[in-house]
Parts: sequence; structure tokens; C-alpha cells
Amino acid sequence: MKKLLTLTASCAVLTLTAHSGANAQSIDYATMQELFGEPVTTSATGKPQRASEVPVTMEILTQEDIRRSGAVDLAEVLRKVNGVNVLQTSTQGYDISVRGYNQPLSQRMLVLVNGRQVYLDHYGFTAWSTIPVQLEEIQQIEVVKGPNTALFGFNAVSGVINIVTHNPLYNDESSAGVTVGTQDFRKAHFIQSMKLNDKLGVRVSAGIRRADAMEGDRNETTALFETDGTYSIKDPEQEQINLDALYQLTNKSQLRVELSGSNAQQGDYNILSGFFDSSYETKSAKATYEADTSWGLIKANVYKNYLDWDNNQDADKLDNEVFVAQLSATKELNPKHTVRAGLEYRKNEVTSEGNSSVLQNTGAEISYEVYAASGMWNWKINDKLSWTNALRVDHLQLEREGQFAGGAASGYTNNDFDQNSTEISYNSGLVYQASDVDTLRLSTARGLEVPSLIEFGIDLDLRGAGLAYFTGNPRLEPVVVTNYELAWDRNLDFIDNGLFRSALFYQSSEDVKTIGANVTATGIAETLNIGDSDTIGLELALKGDFQENWNWGLGYIYQYISDDLRNENAQGILNVGKEYEESTPQHQVKFNLGYTSGPWEADALAYYLSGTQPYASTTNTTSTTGYGDVDSYVGFNGRVAYNFDDGVTVAVHGTNIQSADTQTSPGPDIERRLFVSLSKKF
Repeated sequence: MKKLLTLTASCAVLTLTAHSGANAQSIDYATMQELFGEPVTTSATGKPQRASEVPVTMEILTQEDIRRSGAVDLAEVLRKVNGVNVLQTSTQGYDISVRGYNQPLSQRMLVLVNGRQVYLDHYGFTAWSTIPVQLEEIQQIEVVKGPNTALFGFNAVSGVINIVTHNPLYNDESSAGVTVGTQDFRKAHFIQSMKLNDKLGVRVSAGIRRADAMEGDRNETTALFETDGTYSIKDPEQEQINLDALYQLTNKSQLRVELSGSNAQQGDYNILSGFFDSSYETKSAKATYEADTSWGLIKANVYKNYLDWDNNQDADKLDNEVFVAQLSATKELNPKHTVRAGLEYRKNEVTSEGNSSVLQNTGAEISYEVYAASGMWNWKINDKLSWTNALRVDHLQLEREGQFAGGAASGYTNNDFDQNSTEISYNSGLVYQASDVDTLRLSTARGLEVPSLIEFGIDLDLRGAGLAYFTGNPRLEPVVVTNYELAWDRNLDFIDNGLFRSALFYQSSEDVKTIGANVTATGIAETLNIGDSDTIGLELALKGDFQENWNWGLGYIYQYISDDLRNENAQGILNVGKEYEESTPQHQVKFNLGYTSGPWEADALAYYLSGTQPYASTTNTTSTTGYGDVDSYVGFNGRVAYNFDDGVTVAVHGTNIQSADTQTSPGPDIERRLFVSLSKKF
């Protein structure tokens, strides 16, 4: 309690300086975008800013971008963004990172829906099929590049993906649609918005999806096969439901309540990089209160996430509960200075359900509490120059209850899990409007990849199968990611709506962590920090319009990663999935082209990735680990649609159109998928 009071007092210093009001209403993004001619965001500093003014490298996908992508998955929508790495490992299994460092169960990304984290906290990754929103109810997707823990919160390591849905009080978005396609694909959605009166708006949405599992090259793992050679992974399934209600309490205060749930079943890599069948059941409840007061914009956010996870192996089941309470105050002191102060409490716990491979013994529980305080200062130095600084302090308290699967073999007792740690993260960014057409950004940041509860406390005894005893490490250090970046944007007069964007960045990751390291003579594999990794990269992008009907965009990223990690040939280290230097493509190119003529729309996305050698664990009889060669490859997504006057749209679209199957990872080959969609707005 003393630590919490100390953090509260330090955070209150900024808040107590506030003395004048600010507009506290949640903004109407669609109206603001129309007014300023570009997307508007509040996520970086807490106040409305045009995308070109934010102190971070951010790209915003609008509802039109989402609709015209032709994607049936959130991940395929994000594939368009330059610098975003999309790894598809099964029909609906994806992993996403920003600027490399992608791997199965990628842990470096903060993913939010209206401020609620939707990545799964037991291992810190995002199962994209579990996000309980329909593509048609998304207002915009904000993609923030680089570590932004101090500005955006817990786990914002390599980037942030902030999904903003339509405001139920301001936006009357209702629709229904069906999609059918190859691989027996079937999907349906329904969205109903209701403005019950001038003060209350409600939106209800639901979706369901079915498809066949991929049939591609499955030589990497015999876990995919029955003894007769037939494919054993279950067909993927997905169901989602969401309720979003906003009530205008007074002229200066609002209350928003969101309830959601999802079920998903799919092929996934597990935490030891083996490919298995997984199922997820998620539930969430969230309440947000905003008020315009003399202290500034006060925002209180409380939510709870539930996860039931089953690896569809008899031993692999767990429950994960996350409770988060956040309080912030954003104050415009005068036209030049805006400050924000925040407090956060987080409780994260994992409990075994049966003979779990995470905790092994029924009733065993590992948990931590986090107390955090943060402050932000945005200084508009003059009409051309602004400077934003943010600082966050996290204090974590870890504990564990229950027996160990291997008894004393782990080398730990529950008392060893009584650990405390305090970490600092920061962001600092200068934005300089060098001319009417040139914007420069110079920034540095320090972000934290806090160990997950599985990494702290995995308790898996496989010695009976001739393998190892896997144990967590309560003394595991967080990965510290530091980023330095120079970005330049230029509006181009000689291209209609032309924009050139570039960014040069250097990033270091200290104390990279992994499960299954340092296999000893007694067969114990412990979670450890195993070294460092550095990367340097260059992003270039160009976009514009052509002859009124056409729009286009071209993006390129070069990235070189240098790992300084202990490897599997030294001291028995098994760096599961952590060979970033080998698994990140050095070159990526993306080109999109769009055409509009009356009711007709046509869009295409082509992308190229250079070859990699990603790590994967297998279960065949000849090898248990390996590095698979993935050659460079090209992908092509496309959509053609006709919009009728009554709000009906018919579309033909597809992904990986160029090939019947393409190897993009050591997992199953990615197949060509073709779809026909019918939707109606009402």
C-alpha cells in the first residue's frame, strides 16, 4: 500500500496543476476526419490530433480501407500497412508484429479495442480470431510503430494496434452480410445500431464463421496426422458477439459499457513451437466514464477479461483472468501546454484446469499485481515545433500457490515466487513542420516486454516421455526495447494527393527471454534471459491518386537484425523461436492499387518478402527441432465489388490468389482462398 500511495502522489503532481476545462466528450471520428481531410486520433496524447501531427510514427486505416481490402480476417486488413509483418500459420491463425521480430505466438504487440487489451495475457500474444468485433463496425485501426509503453500502456513493445469501433451515440451503422468461398468457407455477420433517444446509443453485433483446415504441405509435424495418414487438426471455427452502449449522463459526462464474448478453434503453434489444435473461449466486461471537469478530462476505465484455453491435449487446459482499473486526467493548461496523468492497477492470474502443461497440478495458481503511474507533457513550442514527453513506472508483485509437477526437480518453492520489480519506460518525440509540405519527427523510446505468467511459472514434466522437465523462472527479467528514430513526411505537388513517408530507425532488445533454455544433464529446461538483439531499418512509402478514378501506394522496408544470443550448439541452449536474425525478412515490398467508377470498385494488394529460416519444433520421429528454409515469395490479394443504390454490395475477392499454395512458414502451406460476399447496409 505504501508503494501505491507513493505512485499516486507522484502522479498527482501533474494533475494538481490543472485549472481550466477541456472538451471532454468522446469525439466523432467520422465528422473530424471529414472536417480535417485526414483521420484524427486521441490515443497518443489524450487530445484530438490529426494523424500528421502525432509525436509517434502512426498509420491509420479508415473504414473505407478496411471495406475495400476484401479481407475476411483482421490480420489480412493489416497486411497492407508498410512495416507490419503478417505471419499466417493456419486457416485463421495469424501472428503480427511491427518491424520484424515476428514468430508464432508473437508477444511484442499491444492490441486494443476501444482501450481494452485483447491480447491474451497468459502468454502475452494475440489470437486474432478471438477479437470480438466485426470488420464492418470498425471506425479505424491505428497502427503505431516502435515501443510506446509510456504513451499507450502495458506490453506496447514493438508497436500498438488500436482498434476503434463506431461510436453508438454518433454513428448509425447497421448491416448484415454473408460470405462463402473455397475450402468450404462460410461467414455471416449482423450489426444493429439503435439510437434510443438523444442520450443513449446501443450497438449489437455478432458473427459466425466455418471453414476447412488447410491441406498444404504438412511435413513439419506428425501431430497433424492420424495413423492412416488423414489430417487430424479440427476444422477452424469462430463465433463472436459484442454489445456497446454509450449514455450521455450530463452535458459534460458520458458512460460507455461494452460486453463481449468469443469462441475460436484453430491450428496453432504452442509455446514450445509445436503445431497443435487449440480452442479459445473469451469473455469481457468493460465500463468507461468520462467527464469534463475543472481538473481536465477525467477518464476512468475498468474491465475484466476471461480466457478458457484448451490445447486439445488432455494435459493442456487453463483459466486466465485479467482485471484492469485505469484513471487518467488530461488537461490543456494553455494553448501551448497539455498534460496527462494516469494511474493503473492490474491483476493477472492463471489457474490450472486439470493436468495443465502450464501449472500441471490441479488448483495451482500463479499471478501478479501491477501498480503503475504515468505522466505526459505535450508542449507546442511554436507554430512549427512541438515536443511530447511521457514517463511510466510499473511496480510488479509476483506470487504462486500450489504444488510442482516434478516436486523438488524444478529447484523452486512457492516462496521463490515472492518477487518484486520496478521498471521505467519513456517516450520523447519532437515534431517539426519544416515547411507547408514537410514534417520531421525525431523520437526515442524505452519499452518493456514483461514476462508472461507462463514464462514465470511453466511447470511441465515430460521426462516420462524421454524429454525434459520445463520450469519457469520467477527471477526472469523483462526485455528492454530502446528505439531511436528519424522520420520525414513530404506532401508531393506533382502527384495528386501525393505523400512520401520515410523512417530510419535503430532498435535494441536487451535480455531476450525464451522458454526451454539450458537443458541440463538432469533434463531440466528453464526459462531464461538469453542475450540481446539489435536492428536497423529503413522504411519508405509513396502514395497518391491518378486520373480521378485511381489510387495507389508503394511501400518498402529494409531491416537488418543482429542477434547476440546463446544458441543450441552452446551449453545445451534451446532458444525456442528466438532466432530473430534468421526469421525476419530483410526486404519487404507492398504495392496496392484501387479503382473506382460509379458503383464499381476494384482493389489489389501485391506483396513480396525475402527468404527466411524460421525455427520450429516438430514431433516427427527423425527430428524434434529444426530451422526450415522459407524461400522468398510473392502474395496477391484482390477485390472487385458493385454497390447498388439501396446499400447492397456484391463482391468477389480473394487472398493468395497467385498460387494454389505458398510456403510462408514451417507450418502448413497457405492456400489460395476465393470468396463471394453479399452485404446490406440499413
